[in-house]
Amino acid sequence: MMLSRKILVLGAILQAVASDVVPTYFKRRLSNGSLVDGLQQLRHQASLIPDHSRRLQADAELSVTPTSLSNDEPITISWHGVKDPLSNDWIGLFCPPSAPNTNYMDYFFVNTVDTYDKGFGNVTQAMGVMRGDCEFRYLVNNSYTAIATSQRISWNQTTPYHMHLSLTGQVDEMRVMWVANTNTAARVHYGTSPDALDQTASSSHKSWTYAASDMCGPPANTTGFVDPGYMHSVIVAALKPKTRYYYLIQQTGSDNTSVMSFVSSPETKADYTFQFVAYADMGIVGGAQATADASLHEVTVNGAEMIVHPGDISYARGAAHIWDTWMAMIEPYATKVPYMVGIGNHEYDHTTGGDKDPSNATGTGFHPAWGDFGDDSDGECGVPMYQRFKMPDNGNSLFWYSYDYGSVHFIMMSSEHDCSKGSQQYTWLERDLNTVDRSKTPWVVLMAHRPMYSSETYLGDYEVAVGMQHEFEDLIYQKVDLALYGHYHSHERTCPVYRNKCQPPGEAPVHIVIGSAGASLDGDGLYDKNWSMFFDNDFGYGRVTVANTTAMHWEYVRTKDNRTVNDAWIYKAGVPEATVTTVNGCKCQQPWENDGHSYYNCWNPDGEAKNWCYVQGTDCGTPGADNQHWDFCDTPVLTTKHNCTCQTPFNYGGLRYYGCTDADVDAGQSWCYVGGECGTSGASYWDYC
Repeated sequence: MMLSRKILVLGAILQAVASDVVPTYFKRRLSNGSLVDGLQQLRHQASLIPDHSRRLQADAELSVTPTSLSNDEPITISWHGVKDPLSNDWIGLFCPPSAPNTNYMDYFFVNTVDTYDKGFGNVTQAMGVMRGDCEFRYLVNNSYTAIATSQRISWNQTTPYHMHLSLTGQVDEMRVMWVANTNTAARVHYGTSPDALDQTASSSHKSWTYAASDMCGPPANTTGFVDPGYMHSVIVAALKPKTRYYYLIQQTGSDNTSVMSFVSSPETKADYTFQFVAYADMGIVGGAQATADASLHEVTVNGAEMIVHPGDISYARGAAHIWDTWMAMIEPYATKVPYMVGIGNHEYDHTTGGDKDPSNATGTGFHPAWGDFGDDSDGECGVPMYQRFKMPDNGNSLFWYSYDYGSVHFIMMSSEHDCSKGSQQYTWLERDLNTVDRSKTPWVVLMAHRPMYSSETYLGDYEVAVGMQHEFEDLIYQKVDLALYGHYHSHERTCPVYRNKCQPPGEAPVHIVIGSAGASLDGDGLYDKNWSMFFDNDFGYGRVTVANTTAMHWEYVRTKDNRTVNDAWIYKAGVPEATVTTVNGCKCQQPWENDGHSYYNCWNPDGEAKNWCYVQGTDCGTPGADNQHWDFCDTPVLTTKHNCTCQTPFNYGGLRYYGCTDADVDAGQSWCYVGGECGTSGASYWDYC
């Protein structure tokens, strides 16, 4: 009876896939190609009574080659001499070797090999880096009874890894962090020439690590835990502004890293122009690798000077091996520019073990009546992220902090902590905003994980947005220029908005959701909100160009075709660039309303011969609806293959499009709804672009 129970449960693990999948160590897939959810595997293991059953077969042998590995090096697992093999015999990876049979890192069934029924076979697997020994075991009949054990395997990781940079809040400093398998002395050698690293910086404190017992609940503190190694941090100081420095990491008892480089921070000054990349909700599957590849291109080719990532970082959710994979994925560009992070619900939210919470929040964290804040970290409660990243220490470590970079004052806050008036975070944010020196940093960019504005029809999260508006929208009104968020796995941009109403340029923050970096995409519809200027539910990231003291450019870049599919200028209030003039010299209202939607600049919602806008006053333009005057604009219209004029914007499938879309047409095709009786008749006239 015990055996049949195990068979049923192990089978159920294979079939269950969550919307935000935590991949297994081997990234196993179902027969339909979708990833198996490793989180359910870990939760199941945590419920089992440890089982060390052995029924060794004298002739059964299990071996591995090689036994000493480097990161991601493949290993071959071979077996032979198995008597009466069954299709549901399985081979599991166990770390450490003392782990019971019920606590496997991952596994595969032997029937993946054609010769399994003859009692022999071999499989090759890629192996991510681990700290400590492991072994494989052959287990029979979908049970937890082992008949053969391999040699022990270890990792020959002789150089530091998981390297990344971050700012400290001091203009002349750069923090270098990494992980090593030892806690020996460490230093960074650096200089302005790769051939002359003539300066040395050492850590002012010892390395550190964390244990399963440091976290709040399972599976993070039980079956999901993996030794994280030793974290190291060195601050390189007294740097000249805007200077390229070359550096390598030296760890006693280990090999040196290769020579890398970064450019130090610029002086804090109002006219500094630069680009940075923004995204959230990444993980290691879906669109994550494409985002990482695009980010490397942005840094090395386009000159992006920083990455900002406000929450939902690795999506480990208690499965510690995910952190290893994610850190390795970002390393190629996180070693070149600062990688600035904020906390998300999948790193922090918890319902037990509040005494382990590194943010020192009371109880079990923030659980407002209007929120859907649960146990989304699966026991991590911020610990792995807190230990792996160090941010400027002028608030509450990485939970909320701020820093200046060139012409921008950046603020990272936590949507997972209380920000109601009188709270610790609200008091800090109010003080921080009131001390911004606009003569040096005219721009203020605020970041948090959950958004204050999103029109997606997830009722629970929409209520959170309304709650955030109630708590601190008044505080950031006319003090923040741009707010960046994640949480929703999509991209959405608002107008400059305050209390759900569009405002003139520069008089309220533009709110942007950019949670499209990799995690599974959203599929719900949208509430009809006139403050929503653009929405897309594809994988992508944000490119921000700080152009000058009065203009900032936002671009949403879709990773599947590396194309900017939407962009917008963000202006300071009252600047000439924000004024749009028509063909007759009228000035467009900013914003103007038509059919319940808000518009800036000139658009063509009806597919007219020319773009147009409602204009200021009644002494210019042509009289129209509601005693408003309008006029045509001298801007190019969007036309189709048959020279029809696209409606811009138009609605289709519950989404709003500001140009041609490839929705529901063959690959390589795009289309739009058009004006008049041009093109092809359907729900409305349309044509291919």
